[in-house]
Amino acid sequence: MVKLMAKKVLIAAASFEDRSKYWVREFVKSGGDPKNVFFANVEEPIEEYSTNYTEIMKLGVPDLGKIDRFSPMSLWNWVTEVVTEASKIARHLDIDITCMPRELLGMLLFAFSTDPNHFESIWIKYVKAPEGGYATVNSNLPEDQRWLSKRISSIRSIIGYPGEFLSERPCHLIVFAGHEYERIVQIVEYMEPRRLTVSGEMSESSIFQTAGEVSSRIAKEIQSKIQVPEIGDIEFSSSSIEGVYDSLQNADLFCEKENVALAAMNTKLSFVGAALFALANRKLRMMYAVPSHYNPKYCEGVGKVLEFEITSMIRQANV
Repeated sequence: MVKLMAKKVLIAAASFEDRSKYWVREFVKSGGDPKNVFFANVEEPIEEYSTNYTEIMKLGVPDLGKIDRFSPMSLWNWVTEVVTEASKIARHLDIDITCMPRELLGMLLFAFSTDPNHFESIWIKYVKAPEGGYATVNSNLPEDQRWLSKRISSIRSIIGYPGEFLSERPCHLIVFAGHEYERIVQIVEYMEPRRLTVSGEMSESSIFQTAGEVSSRIAKEIQSKIQVPEIGDIEFSSSSIEGVYDSLQNADLFCEKENVALAAMNTKLSFVGAALFALANRKLRMMYAVPSHYNPKYCEGVGKVLEFEITSMIRQANV
């Protein structure tokens, strides 16, 4: 009989991308119990989504029901149920962030941070996009299909990251730019910051060169087009959780004088670094723009796989 201490659970999310299947398959292939996989069904009306989800269910993974990504309470209810059940099963946790919506991912990290010593180890699993895999840089797609998401359903703070905002303070918004101009612009307009800090990732940290070029171009376009009293930039890594954490730690954040908000719209890895920093520095608010539609060609193919342990970082949370 396997002892509880040796057991492991995997939390992952379904998607129309092939990348979403990698870590679940690896978990089961390496001897993990498929019943210990918590697979988020954030359903999208895309044929490839249904195909991928059905394929994973055939591995024996439990069907936990559908999640409505437009409803923060639907997301949060799923998170609380999964965290409760996962904590009963194991002391070792893997989180596949590859295709998990940022809002759901942020809630998960917050929920696990409320009892940070329960798990002996917490690992982040990630599958990078291959060279030219994102629709925005996919030369095989027509120009009118080179987008990731369209239209914004809502803009909101992520549950667990309210920050400490006072009405008399000016707002400082920090943005990690990715490939979605519309989502970033609408967050900026919603927050009405007096100070805007926005950048693409450091070029040496880019998943691949053309991806970094798009992020930098979008950041420069925002800096030139949006009228804000103060505009600056920040250096951050798109491929290092600790690197992002350190960048924010070294940034000019005046949380006693400003309402500081953070919109991490670059890679999921940079989002995790930002969320962990916000959990340790509770005066920051994390913002998210919910898109109405995703491109079925969002990312094609499977790139390099990465793993990062965040056990010690999540134990630094101040909740």
